[in-house]
Amino acid sequence: MVVCGHFGFDPRGRLQGGPAALLPGLAAEATRAALAAELLVLPDAAARARSAFGAAMALLDVVPVDFALVWDSGDPPAVRAGEGRAVFTACAGEGWTEPRPLERGTRGEA
Repeated sequence: MVVCGHFGFDPRGRLQGGPAALLPGLAAEATRAALAAELLVLPDAAARARSAFGAAMALLDVVPVDFALVWDSGDPPAVRAGEGRAVFTACAGEGWTEPRPLERGTRGEA
């Protein structure tokens, strides 16, 4: 499996890209709905982010990612490439998986 694209979390703790290409990305609708319901009961965006990342990373035991090419929302973006689990773990260690505040004027602004 190859994964390519933006990787990170939005301010509500929703995983985007990276291992989320598999879960919830490729998961059946019932699995996506169950994950979403599980995340909704968590107390804050950081807890949702940790849970979503953990669930997606656990899937790598079943569906290994041989190569990942991902980038963050920086300007310029940071880019990482290599074996999926190693790349996603390194990105998490660098803070990519922390929820980011929304910028004014973006979709989802309260």
